[in-house]
Amino acid sequence: MTELNEHLIEQQGIDEEGRQKIMALHSERENMFAMMEAQDPTTEQGRTSLGEWAELVEQLEYRLQEAWGFEQNRDMHSWWYYVPHCSCPKMDNRDYMGTDMRIWNGDCPIHGEHTWAKELLEAEDPSLWSRFKNVMYALRPRHPREI
Repeated sequence: MTELNEHLIEQQGIDEEGRQKIMALHSERENMFAMMEAQDPTTEQGRTSLGEWAELVEQLEYRLQEAWGFEQNRDMHSWWYYVPHCSCPKMDNRDYMGTDMRIWNGDCPIHGEHTWAKELLEAEDPSLWSRFKNVMYALRPRHPREI
């Protein structure tokens, strides 16, 4: 059960109807997460289904931003890396919240090598995905301890 931030509700001027809408959206997210949890990420069908659910979760985040009265901004989304079966780094993505930077785990069944990017690049040229991964690794932000 989701508890709403009462201070934020007051700050944003959310009325009872708005509160109910926000709660309904949170309930919808919980249902989506339950559906995702039931998928088998080791199968192609499971990964495809997880990707489709993940896209719906992103759309839900936009609707929730609107319900709260915030600007619709993908850079402020966080549920994309909390969805069931996602193995993308949580702390790194929290650190980059508010920027256009997203850190993916190449082995993530939702955001990793099994995604549309790999299929698109390999359809163009089978060597593109390998080159793309190498470039993305080289361009990844470095933690100060790595420098």
